[in-house]
Amino acid sequence: MREILEKIRIIPLEKTLRSEGTIRRQARKLANYMEHDGMQRDPIVVAPEGDRYIALDGMHRVEALKVMGCRDLLAYIVDYDDHRIILESWDALISQLPGVLEVLRDEFDGTRYEIEEVDRAKSREDVIERRSIFTVVDREGRAFSLRSGKGENPLALNEIIRVLVRFEKRLDREGAMIRYVANTTSESRFVESRSAFLVIRPRFTKTEVVERTLQGKLFPRKTTRHVIYERPLRVGVALSILKEDVDIEMKNKLLQAELRWRYEHGRIRIYPEPIILFDE
Repeated sequence: MREILEKIRIIPLEKTLRSEGTIRRQARKLANYMEHDGMQRDPIVVAPEGDRYIALDGMHRVEALKVMGCRDLLAYIVDYDDHRIILESWDALISQLPGVLEVLRDEFDGTRYEIEEVDRAKSREDVIERRSIFTVVDREGRAFSLRSGKGENPLALNEIIRVLVRFEKRLDREGAMIRYVANTTSESRFVESRSAFLVIRPRFTKTEVVERTLQGKLFPRKTTRHVIYERPLRVGVALSILKEDVDIEMKNKLLQAELRWRYEHGRIRIYPEPIILFDE
């Protein structure tokens, strides 16, 4: 337990790198909520790289803290090489747009890309192996993959990201509702939805996350999904402290003192079983 407590730290916001893009209106909405609450409630999971930190989740909270003028943020520091930290992905359910395939064709017909109907059972493997950029599954369960007409195999990372961003920006302009769902449950969610289209999206590696982030390049919004084996929740720090121009070590001494007090007085609970959290 003490090892976990020591990983909960206040770190400089300017040294924290987002690995993914954000939605501006969502970040501002979150900033308004946090400003009203006066707290950062849960640590943002980060991985150290030299004197900087890569945010593995909580991208909108990082952006919201910047909007509010915070100098620092509350973080949970993990070893990214730990095999218990698993990198998964997010698929997307598209609704409020009846013609997703028509939009796909309109956007990419006449370009170097080809839309090909494929075996749905193999479509996810094709995306993972980068033979396809992404796959759209229609309401009848037919799968249509977007591929490079030049036949590159596997496709380059930058090209995959560029095309995915282009497609999702087009969906935004068309007024589609995009719900991002875990790749491990997206098929069942698709069946339950009945009226949505499923987009099987790319999956990336830890090495790509580190290299791309350190180069100052962002992955598209909601693409990396990190499964964290230990995640401390309901640890809060007042925004006034995060904004304060005070030595960061002093801030951490105060934080650690509070965490030790909680530990010594039985105010920390560990749940060994899976937790189902209903989002507010």
